[in-house]
Amino acid sequence: MTYRPGSIKRDQRVALPRPRDPAAPEFNDLKRELGTLVMAEQQRHENDELSSAAVD
Repeated sequence: MTYRPGSIKRDQRVALPRPRDPAAPEFNDLKRELGTLVMAEQQRHENDELSSAAVD
C-alpha cells in the first residue's frame, strides 16, 4: 500500500514454503525488500507533510 489510502504499490506473491523459517536467508531478503518499500512510503508521506506545512 502507498501512504495514500486505497493505493497499492505492489502485489507481492510469496513463494516461500510454510511454515516459514524466519532464519532463512530468502525470508530475510524478502522482509528487507518489503521493509524498504514501506520506509520509502513513510518518507514520501513525511516529505509531503513538510511541503504542505511550508506552503501554509
